[in-house]
Amino acid sequence: MSEFGGSAWKYDAGTKQYYYHAFLAQQPDLNWRNPAVRQAIYDVMRFWFRKGVDGFRVDVLWHLIKDAEFRDNPSNPKFSPGPATARGAVASIFYGSARGTGRGHGDAARGR
Repeated sequence: MSEFGGSAWKYDAGTKQYYYHAFLAQQPDLNWRNPAVRQAIYDVMRFWFRKGVDGFRVDVLWHLIKDAEFRDNPSNPKFSPGPATARGAVASIFYGSARGTGRGHGDAARGR
């Protein structure tokens, strides 16, 4: 199940294959178990480190490794179909609590 409800698998007619997305279908997940994918990410990170960046923001790190058997997640009883579902989830991330502090993420980032 996708975090936003419905199937987390989408068929791609161009490749004639399904791909997995934990969130929106427009955000395919990377296969971290694939060594070539890992190497590509490391190469991108090295590129940016050479440019002088100090670090990277990594969201939803717990989604990096998937169940090796690709078992379904439990159903989301709060899911309701429609475009508002994704907007509501994003709004709860930005305007909800940051790590249980009761502050929004922007406030936490500013030290409030």
